[in-house]
Amino acid sequence: MLDIVLVFVLVLLSVWWWSTRRQTGLPPSPGIALPLIGHLHLMEPDPTRLFKEWRKRLGDVYTLMYGPHRVVMVNGYKALHEALVKQHEVFMNRADSFLHTMLFNNRGVISLADDEWKEQRAFLQTTLKSLGMGRNVMADNVATEIGFLLDAFRETRGQPTNFRMLLSASVSNVISLVTFGRRFDYTDPEFLHMQALTVRAFELVPPSSPLHFFFRLIKYSPVDLFHYRELQNYIQSMRSIFQKMINESNNAHDSGDDSKTCVIEYYIDEIKRKTEAGETMTSINSENLLYSAWNLFNAGTDTTSTTLLFAILYMTVYQDVQEKLYEEIKTIVGTEKLPDMSHKAQLKYVNAFILETQRFTSLIPLSLDRLTRNDTKLLGYSIPKGTVILPVLDSVMWDDDVWGDPMTFRPERFLKNGVLTVKKEFLPFSIGRRSCLGESLAVTELYLFTTAFVQTFQFLPEDPSHPPSVVGRHGFTRVPEPFNVRAVPRQR
Repeated sequence: MLDIVLVFVLVLLSVWWWSTRRQTGLPPSPGIALPLIGHLHLMEPDPTRLFKEWRKRLGDVYTLMYGPHRVVMVNGYKALHEALVKQHEVFMNRADSFLHTMLFNNRGVISLADDEWKEQRAFLQTTLKSLGMGRNVMADNVATEIGFLLDAFRETRGQPTNFRMLLSASVSNVISLVTFGRRFDYTDPEFLHMQALTVRAFELVPPSSPLHFFFRLIKYSPVDLFHYRELQNYIQSMRSIFQKMINESNNAHDSGDDSKTCVIEYYIDEIKRKTEAGETMTSINSENLLYSAWNLFNAGTDTTSTTLLFAILYMTVYQDVQEKLYEEIKTIVGTEKLPDMSHKAQLKYVNAFILETQRFTSLIPLSLDRLTRNDTKLLGYSIPKGTVILPVLDSVMWDDDVWGDPMTFRPERFLKNGVLTVKKEFLPFSIGRRSCLGESLAVTELYLFTTAFVQTFQFLPEDPSHPPSVVGRHGFTRVPEPFNVRAVPRQR
């Protein structure tokens, strides 16, 4: 009897395997997709090298099988623009993956689809604009937080320090003020716990991880494969923390008061308004409030703080670049007051440095997944309905044909005859209508934090004979290898 069952299972697997192979017009794949595991036998812990190699061999659009899930990797500006801009409506939704299903319960602005996503995105964009996004009021809030961070840097007294968690806490306070209307002391235990959980989560859930597509099987494993149980604990902890913060904001906010100060207050008032108006077909509800607040906090913390950490790393390794930055700031702004947004257009080399930091870091190797709503074509290939798409941002940010020497850190590439020039292939915030919601805030933070750092401190390696590596580690975001640096106050 057991033999018959085994034969039956093998026949089913063979039929499945053959059906996936016989479809015509699909993008090519790098090798044989095995039953059950697909192409996972070809993968590496950091697949960056493989993705680049497969692009050279197969072209800008190719297929990987994650078990039974077809995943199309989209490379290069032309293919990304076609999929995420020209065919946005086809490629706008999210996959049934761990990130969206288990982590965010298919709720919140990151994970919602169709009209619910459109309503959520539009409301948050309007709210962030009302709170001063892209205006001086937001820049003033960032500048205030920078003051606290500079004091924390001074307390290190030029001793070798890993600044990762301090940067995370400071940037997190900016988005916390926007989202919850409050900031935390850098030593607050609950705040430190939130930082540690957020940093760890970004390390564990890169979009290429098998966890996303096998989570329903992985959770039954007797060992904690891909840190599934650790992530479950993260989910429970963060849900509890954010619900508590929302409740505190709700209790403190008077819905009759028009002077709203954060996203939570705007959102709670909008829920009440829609409820009183009898609107039931809406995504503006308490569950999406929880997850959208979580989305804003996570995205607004890790990406910007890690980019700033890389900026300090590059200044430490490339001392000549750091001195050019300082000389430009000293000449245009002076040393008596911190640079503000009014100086931004004049600080051309500073802007070029920030752009090159974003490009060279390629912080998000793979953008978040998309799911096709119907059958379509992409660069001549058939893409069936229900296909998962992974945009490979590395393929643009590190494209030899676009940048010439992409693996060389060279801010001057963004300066043409003294004029700041940005190519269309510069995509640190992705592209299309699902690109980063907080782009304008991130741009403001990167400029104000970086200029304050350069004007106030000189960053020196712990050991001048062994500078830290500029090669990042693979995760949801790329992060530097842990390193210590000395922040030595400049003589004014």
